Amino acid sequence: MNSIIRTLTAAATLALAAASANAGMLGTTVSHCDNTVYSGSVTADPSACDGSTSQASPGSAVVGAGVEFSIGGNRLLDFGDDTLTITYIQPVGSASPDLFIFDLDPSITSVSLLGTNALNVSWVFSGDHLGILVGSPLLDGTVVLSINVGTAVPEPASLALVGAALLGIGAARRRRA
Repeated sequence: MNSIIRTLTAAATLALAAASANAGMLGTTVSHCDNTVYSGSVTADPSACDGSTSQASPGSAVVGAGVEFSIGGNRLLDFGDDTLTITYIQPVGSASPDLFIFDLDPSITSVSLLGTNALNVSWVFSGDHLGILVGSPLLDGTVVLSINVGTAVPEPASLALVGAALLGIGAARRRRA
């Protein structure tokens, strides 16, 4: 009887782990474009930085260790597993807001501010597009955003299936005894 209870407990634990697991952004490719002389409101529409200004600089990077995007050496955009850190160091240029639009592989489920909003940042997201508007581009500062993505991780579900198989083996063994 104790072995059945242990098997049921293990299967239930694995099933709960499978229900709540989500992947982060590590290892995914992020594309971006920017417009450092932007005059509109925050948007996640990539046509807002379609190369019509000399400031638009598209690119892509794999999220991992280090800064993914460095614009002019003083605007740093660093993605973590579930964060985006925006750092401005002695910025120069126009007082116009800076617009950054990111195309993330996983869909975004929520974005929130962690800490203070030193650069007057606003954001909007739609599906896998994230628009960030830095309203005070001439200030030094750092802003950290928490980004939740909705990519399910299949591994815990596989473990739940193994747990169910163990449960079946335990039940079959019990019947034979």
